[in-house]
Amino acid sequence: MYLSEMHQAAAGDGARAPAFQRIADDLRRRINEGEFADDTTLPTQESLADRHHVSRPTVQRAIDLLRKDGLVDAPKKGRPPKVLHTAPAPDDPAPVDCLMRAFGEEEVTLDVVSVTMQSLVSTLKEPFQAVSRGSLTPASITVRALIPRRSAFEDLPRLIQQPQDRRPGDRLHEIGNSFARVLWADLNHLEETGQVRVSVRIKTTGQLPGHKFYILNSAEVLFGAYTVQPNEVPLDPGSVRRHAIYDVRGMETPLLHFHGTEYGGSTHDAAFIDQQRAWFETRWETIAVPWSG
Repeated sequence: MYLSEMHQAAAGDGARAPAFQRIADDLRRRINEGEFADDTTLPTQESLADRHHVSRPTVQRAIDLLRKDGLVDAPKKGRPPKVLHTAPAPDDPAPVDCLMRAFGEEEVTLDVVSVTMQSLVSTLKEPFQAVSRGSLTPASITVRALIPRRSAFEDLPRLIQQPQDRRPGDRLHEIGNSFARVLWADLNHLEETGQVRVSVRIKTTGQLPGHKFYILNSAEVLFGAYTVQPNEVPLDPGSVRRHAIYDVRGMETPLLHFHGTEYGGSTHDAAFIDQQRAWFETRWETIAVPWSG
């Protein structure tokens, strides 16, 4: 594994997703597994806070993620959020299904372009767990990721009333670094099991991508657009005060699936995959620089 000493320290046991993300992942899993059916309500914020040993504002942030993903509606006075739907359309494969299939190959490659890798880190948990328990047995996993460096956040995100304030950009940049560290840690853990060879490299560019995409085994692409939306987020450590910003959003964007002719895809899909591979390779080999954590 290509881990510098600094990254080895960052990828230790302490590198974990934020509490609100872990709660959102747990609720998302329980919804997808049918524990909460359509039109039923989630547990109260109080019971979720007790279950996860966190504050109610942390639970609220987790529920906000699910709401933005379209899984639950907005809570109403006296009623917790209601589950809206539990599964994607049958003709639209879920990203986790694509990743599970990709991790069924002997040599797994994953090339990533993302602002924060937040949704990717969450989606990779299932194939990583499958590798850990031996139900998927790739011989090697090679991951390359391109994420924006701090200078890429000069225009977005930004405060609506004070566009020159750097805090929204600092916040999103740190979120990206946090999830990069989680990805390093998760892959490092897989390699330490001795079950699979792992290579992970992360580089940064000075460009904020307009789209996220994942290239799976050079044969499939998951592709989705980032949008600019009003949002309210905390900006100061220890403060729950939320500030109105124009934010870069991608969590709720459905990912379009393109697959090559070897998987029954069209020549149009194959040409699109070739274009995305070229886009990635030319930046990776020229303007991208190693991530410093």
